[in-house]
Amino acid sequence: MANLAWSRARYAITLGGVSVDDRIAPYLMRVEVVLNEEADADTATILLSDTIPGTVPPMPAFALPPKGTPVTIALGAEPRGVTLVFTGFVETARSRGDRGGGRSIEIRCTSLDTTSDAKSPKTRHKDGASLKDAAADFGTAGGLTIEVHASLGSITRPYWAMDGESAIGWGRRVAREVGGLFKVVGTQGVIVPKGAGLSASGQALSPFSVTYGVNVISWDLAPDAGRPPFAEVNGRWYDPAQAKWLEKTITVTGGTGSTRQSIRHSRADEGEAGDAAMAEGKDQEHEKGGGTVEIDGLASAQAGAPVVVSGLHPDIDRTYTAKSVTHALDRARGFVTRIELARPQG
Repeated sequence: MANLAWSRARYAITLGGVSVDDRIAPYLMRVEVVLNEEADADTATILLSDTIPGTVPPMPAFALPPKGTPVTIALGAEPRGVTLVFTGFVETARSRGDRGGGRSIEIRCTSLDTTSDAKSPKTRHKDGASLKDAAADFGTAGGLTIEVHASLGSITRPYWAMDGESAIGWGRRVAREVGGLFKVVGTQGVIVPKGAGLSASGQALSPFSVTYGVNVISWDLAPDAGRPPFAEVNGRWYDPAQAKWLEKTITVTGGTGSTRQSIRHSRADEGEAGDAAMAEGKDQEHEKGGGTVEIDGLASAQAGAPVVVSGLHPDIDRTYTAKSVTHALDRARGFVTRIELARPQG
């Protein structure tokens, strides 16, 4: 089966709120959008030929868009139309060329506005608060609105601190500590549980299928890749009332034997030790197996969503989690979606 050809693929791109589809149509070489479950921002790249045909000497066709210019990208194919896959800002615009190879422009974009105060270091603290309240306060300090999923928002600590951290750095660190994921789109940040199949808005992601003979181009998968996960993970803290060190142990789904991993650094109390052990356990489950698949372009595929694999091999046909999704549209291969899979179930 042939790939989804360029002639059938469709796109809709805006820069600064203005559609540029007609303007760039003869020059567009490639569009790539990378959605990563574990990254704090999604990314996109637009590659354009930058030579006006027939000009001697060759003249550039476009001005470089300024850093921070708003960008949206929608991709799709006939007859379904396009789906919005990226909202963000220009991070860098670069002109390239050589004596015999012509000119091109590469526009790199990110869902996080890197010109905002969200990356500026701050110093703040909050005592005896929930994660939901701390995130709201610390996010505001960086110009972000940070929402926390209900399953994590009630976590309470005696002391939360931003000690020379940006709102982005704090969100990334704390999400990792509580077994969550942190993502920013524009000025909206969110912390959701890792591996729960939730979008940046906290809504359940729709599963999608990877099926041999229907949409599969290629695959490279292993049900048990690398070193088997530990059977248990334990976190350690000091209890002043008992005047001794204590441990909190969690069981890792899919762990093997009687192996145990200990969190390197001790925690302030039982709650933090348990959160740290749970977070490490989720990482162990996530990395148990997986690999990559390429399918005909599927704009609705999202990072973090369940992926049902079937017809490839009896030992790898199961449900995985999409760790990352790359949507790529170019003239050579057409519209292709590449998915990095993790956390095999069953």
